[in-house]
Amino acid sequence: MVTVDMQRKLQDEKCPEGGDVKDHLMKLQTIQEGLIAMGADPGDKNFVAIVLGSLLTLYETYLSALTGAATLLGKTLDPDIVLQGINDEAKQKTMQTKERGEREAAFYSGNGSKRPKKHPDRMEYYNCHKKDHMAKDCWAKGGGKEGQNP
Repeated sequence: MVTVDMQRKLQDEKCPEGGDVKDHLMKLQTIQEGLIAMGADPGDKNFVAIVLGSLLTLYETYLSALTGAATLLGKTLDPDIVLQGINDEAKQKTMQTKERGEREAAFYSGNGSKRPKKHPDRMEYYNCHKKDHMAKDCWAKGGGKEGQNP
């Protein structure tokens, strides 16, 4: 009964929306290892199918590419490679989400002053080739405040 319960738990496990994919995969691996220790190994093919089915729809494109490549190569998916690939994809998605959030925060927040905050990696503006101001605030010829020196 214990093995049947653990097999059901492995099959029913789903990654929660907004959950940590790495933690989810580790949980699946722990359940699989427990089953193997009890002599009820689900097998690599079944384990991979369970892992793929437990992920969010956010990963559908990656999973389609992964399974398509395996089919084209005529190979079965190795659980270790699948887990590593999913971890890498999750890391990439996390970085993209973080970068998108930073861009949106920068877009929606203003500092209320005429000049933007100074940043060491600020771009050089095309008008006077100096940093830390925008063309509309530039006093050089061609700038928005041409001739209006401070």
